Amino acid sequence: MNEAIDNTRMRDVAWRRLIGDDYIDFAFQFAHEADPDALLFYNDYGAEGMNPKSDRIYELVSDMVARGVPIHGVGLQTHITIGDTAPNAYLSPENLTANLNRLGELGLQVQITEMDVRYAGNTTDDILRRQAADYHRVMDTCLASEYCTAFIAWGVTDQYSWLKDARYSSNPNVEPLLFDADYQPKPAYYAVLDSLARAAGMSPILNDAELEAMMDTGVREVDIPDATFLDPEQLAPDSVDGAVYYAAFPVSITLDGRTDDWENIPRVTVDSGPQLPSNNDTSMTFAAAASDQYLYFLAEVKDSNLVYGLHDPASEWYLEDSVEFYINATGKLDATSYAPGIAQIGILAANITLPDVPIIAGGNSSDSQVEAVAVETDDGYIIEAAVPLVTDVWSIKPRHMSELGFQAHLNGSSGNDRDTKLIWSLYDTQDQSWTNPAVFGRLVFWFEGF
Repeated sequence: MNEAIDNTRMRDVAWRRLIGDDYIDFAFQFAHEADPDALLFYNDYGAEGMNPKSDRIYELVSDMVARGVPIHGVGLQTHITIGDTAPNAYLSPENLTANLNRLGELGLQVQITEMDVRYAGNTTDDILRRQAADYHRVMDTCLASEYCTAFIAWGVTDQYSWLKDARYSSNPNVEPLLFDADYQPKPAYYAVLDSLARAAGMSPILNDAELEAMMDTGVREVDIPDATFLDPEQLAPDSVDGAVYYAAFPVSITLDGRTDDWENIPRVTVDSGPQLPSNNDTSMTFAAAASDQYLYFLAEVKDSNLVYGLHDPASEWYLEDSVEFYINATGKLDATSYAPGIAQIGILAANITLPDVPIIAGGNSSDSQVEAVAVETDDGYIIEAAVPLVTDVWSIKPRHMSELGFQAHLNGSSGNDRDTKLIWSLYDTQDQSWTNPAVFGRLVFWFEGF
């Protein structure tokens, strides 16, 4: 029985409409009568950890067990996103173990039945490392459980993954499996092999140093130092390079592409990053502040060659001139994967020509309900943006010295592709903020006049 639960309700399928909710019981009973030795499983996605859907599935199968319906196991599909298995993430070893235990204690086997690990954007060495860590953690957790009896990947080679189909994934270049398109083993393969070898008491495939490096989540402690003011007129303290930005509040800002209402709000200039052409003349100076309703961002970009309108704004926006601000408003500042309340807000220079309908891109960007304007200047462009403090997914309450996860990026292009990448956070050395919020810095609210 596959995917009978839609979120927390019974899925509306023909069998249910024709027969009723007990169609599931009949399916298991008839299958058991046809082959009494067959192992019969309920299988579903998005219910591997502890969440409302897994609670509903537990309720379904526990009721079946209690009523004597012949069911022998539950399959956890495990179609996950990179970083989902890290500590404090959706499918951390603790969360997966808790679900394995409660299902197993019903007398059921539990299996990992369709594992793959997706991600956005291009494949990098760091992406493959983090993907390998996800596979290793799931295999380790399965091996450590008396109830987990199988581990199955959803395909052999990246060449034929279902995730390359636009109906199921927005990244046609994703490489989610254990073998690459040429059938060569990837870091994820060696990670799974290492987990198996260690559990069997054999020589590890990875040495301890390699395993530790693979499992590194990128979570770093961010120290908030004593405040300093180089300019006594500033409304907030000096920022700490690449780690902490102090946002003054309450401050009223009008989104008009002018900077006069940003007076005395500290600025930070970003002119370095992982991708810089030899003749780079691009930089970004940013600032942030808050009113009682909005969190405001300002980016003043110097760029002698503006490039925009050449790429699909839905999928390739980062290949041309654009600014990115990132927010983690979940309170879990060590989160290593995206969840509601963590947003990448991409604002394109192309908005210079679209004053009424701004183009906003990036992961979970719609959660932010951001408003933005862009204006061209003599030496580049200016972006102003306002994010509501209260939306359907977060409620930000500025208090003196309260914190958000925060990051700022700039993408620059001088032709058909991006050739400049500037990054503020010192913790993000390989352009990983779009998949791993643990590499953000901090935005600290500073009550004006404190």
